Amino acid sequence: VIVGASAAAVTPPLADQDVTIHENPTRPQGVAATIRAAAAWAEAQGASGLLVMVCDQPRLTTAHLAALLAEHARTGAIVGSGYHGTVGVPAVFPRSSFAALAALEGDRGARALLGGAASIAWDDGAIDVDSEADVDALSTS
Repeated sequence: VIVGASAAAVTPPLADQDVTIHENPTRPQGVAATIRAAAAWAEAQGASGLLVMVCDQPRLTTAHLAALLAEHARTGAIVGSGYHGTVGVPAVFPRSSFAALAALEGDRGARALLGGAASIAWDDGAIDVDSEADVDALSTS
């Protein structure tokens, strides 16, 4: 789990989980900085792939993650989530994508790498929580 400015708030709930927590001091450089940190960690671990996901998609399920991982295992290719007419995160990237992930810049994430990628349909991926109004809207839907 790559954490940034809110590390003190998000780290304690993860204490009992089987995860590695990596603080990213370059987070102010944009979401690409977080992905670069994740790719560097995965490369150092000798990982065969990297699952990139964000924390503001409240309807994410383990079933969807399992479908992404299964399709990636079957094909060895990049597999993203299909929603709102695009392919986005969560997405699984093979080791061969780590250099491209490490070269990302700014606040645009890995969207450029997902163009043309296989996807697993997930309409709820379009729902994210970025503000109090989003929380209120989610609680009424």
